Amino acid sequence: MAKDEKASLRAKVQAALKGQPMTQALREEIKHHARRLARLDRVKAIAEDERDEVAVARATKLIAKENARHDKWMANFDAKSGDKGGAK
Repeated sequence: MAKDEKASLRAKVQAALKGQPMTQALREEIKHHARRLARLDRVKAIAEDERDEVAVARATKLIAKENARHDKWMANFDAKSGDKGGAK
């Protein structure tokens, strides 16, 4: 499962880079996204162990929100300028 996720992420990054080298902004966004998801996954796992359905639902909602934020960032990323498109 982890290999599949890593391969999926690698494909997304390579598509965003369009043959250009990775920029600092992209590297930081990937680290930021991974850290947020790791924390939310941990919260969700603890809530599941405690059988707290409200917390599980909230963590699931926040994971979806973080994935949407990251997908939007990646869609606006322009590898040639090395910056997010439109954000200044």
